[in-house]
Amino acid sequence: MIPLCRPVFTGREREYVDECLRTGWVVTGEFIDRFEDALSKRFYYGAPVVTVNSGTTALSLALKAHDVVGQLITIPMLTFKATMNAVWAARATVNLRDVDLPSWVLIGFFGGTVIPVDLNGVGSPATGAVTIHDAAGALGGTTHSHTMILSFNANKLITTGGGGAVVCPSKSFADRIRLMSRHVRDGEETRGDANLMLTNLQAAIGLGQMEQFDEKRAAKKRIAERYTAELGPSFIPQAVPPGMTTNHWLYSVRCQDADHRQRVEQAMAAANIEVRRMWKPLGYGPNAEAIYSTALSLPCSVDLNERDQETVIRCARTA
Repeated sequence: MIPLCRPVFTGREREYVDECLRTGWVVTGEFIDRFEDALSKRFYYGAPVVTVNSGTTALSLALKAHDVVGQLITIPMLTFKATMNAVWAARATVNLRDVDLPSWVLIGFFGGTVIPVDLNGVGSPATGAVTIHDAAGALGGTTHSHTMILSFNANKLITTGGGGAVVCPSKSFADRIRLMSRHVRDGEETRGDANLMLTNLQAAIGLGQMEQFDEKRAAKKRIAERYTAELGPSFIPQAVPPGMTTNHWLYSVRCQDADHRQRVEQAMAAANIEVRRMWKPLGYGPNAEAIYSTALSLPCSVDLNERDQETVIRCARTA
C-alpha cells in the first residue's frame, strides 16, 4: 500500500531512546527540556513551550489557562472535532463560522476569543481579542500568535508517538500550564492538577525528529509542487491565504464535484493507495460543505518516492 502520511525515523531517535533506557530516565528527564528548548528557539522566537501528552490536551489546558468559562469562542466549521470538544470541556460556548473557500481556513477578526485552525498545515489569519491558534499540524508553517497549540501525533511532520505542546505568551502562563499538567513533589508537598505530561522517552524521539525538520519540510514541499504541476486543472489544491505560510503537512485538493471525488476514491482503493476525505463539518456553511463534498488528501509521506507518486498521479488522472 502507498500510505497517506506515515512517520519516518532516520535520525538519532533510537540513539536518544537508548540513552533514556540506559540511564533509567524514561518518564522525566533532560530530553523534555531539550525538546521544549529546541521548539522554542527554532520556531517561536524564544517563547516558552510546554509539552503535554496530546494536542487535544494542549488546547484544553490553553483554554483553561485563559479562563474562558462561560465565554463565546469562535471556531471554524471545518476542523477535527477535538477543537469543539476542548471548548465544551472548558465550559465555554461554541460559535461556529464558515471557512474561506480557496484556503479552507477561517479569515477575519472576531470579537472575544477565537481558535483559528491551520488546516492541513495552511496558516489561518483569523484573530480575536484572544487568539489561541490551533496549529496542531502546522509546526514551522505559521506565524506566532498570542497562544498556540501543537500536535506530535504519528502522522504529523514530526512525531513523538503521540504528544502535543502549548506555545505560551509569557513565563507566568507557561508556569500555569505546567502546574495543570504535572504532579510535582516538593518535599512532603505535592503540587499540580494532573499527570498530562510528555514523557522523556517521547521527547527523545521528538528531539531526533526535530534535527531532521528542514529535510522533512523540503521533502513535503517537493511532493506538493509536483502534484500541483502534474494534476492540472482537474484538481484544485488548497490555497494559502495572503501573508500566511504552509508547512505542506498534507496535500489536499478539491475534485470537480462529489461524483468525481467518488471515482478518484474508488480508483485509489483499487490501486492500493490510501487517501482521506475531509472531516464532516461541525455545522452547516456553504463553503465548508462544498469542501467536504469534493476534497481529498493524497499520499505525502516524507519518504514518498517518485515512482509511487507517479502511480498516485496516474491513478488520479485516470479517474
